[in-house]
Amino acid sequence: MESAGVHVILHFNRTEVLHRIALSDLASQLDPARFVRVHRSLIVNIDSIMRLEALSHGEFAIWMKDGARRKISRTYRAALERSQPL
Repeated sequence: MESAGVHVILHFNRTEVLHRIALSDLASQLDPARFVRVHRSLIVNIDSIMRLEALSHGEFAIWMKDGARRKISRTYRAALERSQPL
């Protein structure tokens, strides 16, 4: 789930759907055991994460099972590591 202004782009099964809701409002409705915020504009399903990749200067990226690579904010990395050992 990716923020797009007052909308959210939902990514699933290689499909994108635009939904009119703020990412913060959507986050409050999700199960925190299944979904984790990894950036101020990105929430991921932890079951869709394949691996964590160290970049440079303490930055990381996640590789999703569908092949997508997403950058992780240092602010949210600890929450990701607590939710699922990678």
